[in-house]
Amino acid sequence: ASKLVLGVPFYGRAWVVQTAENEGLYKEGKRPAVRLETRYGALASGLVNKDGFVRRWDVAAQAPYLWNAKKRVFVSYDDPESMRLKARYVVLNGLAGVMFWEYASDPTGALLDVLHRELNRR
Repeated sequence: ASKLVLGVPFYGRAWVVQTAENEGLYKEGKRPAVRLETRYGALASGLVNKDGFVRRWDVAAQAPYLWNAKKRVFVSYDDPESMRLKARYVVLNGLAGVMFWEYASDPTGALLDVLHRELNRR
């Protein structure tokens, strides 16, 4: 465990699902016809609870997702809450640390600040 590094994204992934069942969770999908900006900064400021996108929480994954019922678009991503849980997992399990991609996707430093604070609680 002490040699493992957890990778965390500073971006999301979006897809269109065929059915609205379970708000798109664990459903097959395809890329949206119109490109969505899914860097964390753009998601946080432009999509979360806007334009039909509603923030939800996946209890099993311990992570948020966005759901647009009208467009059947599902976006998985991490936010400060899920990042805090991941960092605590790293500390509790004695992992070597965290790597992230990509720095520029978190312009306010919201995700990086959470990682720094939680990982330095060791």
